[in-house]
Amino acid sequence: MNRQLASSFVVTVVASLGVASIGGGCGSTISYGGEGGEGGQTSTPIPEECPEALPGQGAACSDPGLFCQYDEICPGAFQAARCDGGRWVVETPPPCNPPACPEQRPANLSSCPEEGLTCSYPDLECGSVFYGCLGGLWEEESGCPPVAPCPNELPVNGAECDYYPGAEPPYAVGCSYDVETPSCGASTATADCVFSSLAGLELWEVSFESLCSVPPSECQSHTHESFCDADPNCRWLAEPYCSEGLNPSVVAGCYPAAPCTTGSCGPGATCTIVDYDPCYQQYCDACTGETPICLPTN
Repeated sequence: MNRQLASSFVVTVVASLGVASIGGGCGSTISYGGEGGEGGQTSTPIPEECPEALPGQGAACSDPGLFCQYDEICPGAFQAARCDGGRWVVETPPPCNPPACPEQRPANLSSCPEEGLTCSYPDLECGSVFYGCLGGLWEEESGCPPVAPCPNELPVNGAECDYYPGAEPPYAVGCSYDVETPSCGASTATADCVFSSLAGLELWEVSFESLCSVPPSECQSHTHESFCDADPNCRWLAEPYCSEGLNPSVVAGCYPAAPCTTGSCGPGATCTIVDYDPCYQQYCDACTGETPICLPTN
């Protein structure tokens, strides 16, 4: 493929028997004068056209200034030839070899091959994300909003979640933990920050892949509140927020879900009324309450 962009020339020949003048450009003519300038004829010359194929470097040409374009090597970059001084000057753009983007989405701030390289990758949540090579490192230039981080340790079921401005959502969800439960051994716990209409704010909701119940007498083996809350045979009691001092205050821990009755505690223990916080992780107004639990006999 070629394209002729310009063609112009002027040549004057003086002979002893006559004068022939050739005027270049489109519509130029050739005039032949006889003796005494009488007679003669005119015709339209055919200007030199671009060769069908890219000419060789230094090959002869006769139309100074003629410029021809050929194959597109890269987007917007063509092979070309220019007639200069009766010879073709071939102009070839540099090889089109931009560095390729990694097939897989790179890790943010990992090393990159060439400064200024920009790559995009599909993202199921955000549509696409873009990475730019800046200072030898990939930097995420756009994409999903940041994700709220999960706590390092399993949160307490019902506890208030932390708020992270700018994150989407601004609360952590899908946090997973490998835990060792006293009742079932190894298990997986999942914690999600969900809105509580009762509390009017976001609270942790903890669930377990597997969690066996223990006998009520073994509830104190649940050392984590979330383990205790997940066991239907047990309940977590917290120290009272306020107390009149008429009853002993409970020591925070995991206790049988059913209140004890007289004579139900077994040897060495007595069913005793204690003060506790009935609104712990419940967001109600009471600051103290009473419940019977088994305590060691003094």
